[in-house]
Amino acid sequence: MEEIGAMGECFIVQYNPDTRWTLLGAKVKVTGYPSLEVCLFDGLDRLHALNASAPTPPPQDTTR
Repeated sequence: MEEIGAMGECFIVQYNPDTRWTLLGAKVKVTGYPSLEVCLFDGLDRLHALNASAPTPPPQDTTR
């Protein structure tokens, strides 16, 4: 998985080509999406909503 990055509280969001997004931590702000703030329990719904409008990240090399 490739780290996308986050601001605040040392939590990160990672891009996973299988599930599209993996959320780690309780509260994050994703770098490049300053208006996105997610909590662990409702993060997936909000991230799916983001996926609908966000540009698709480039394919990642998962063989390393």
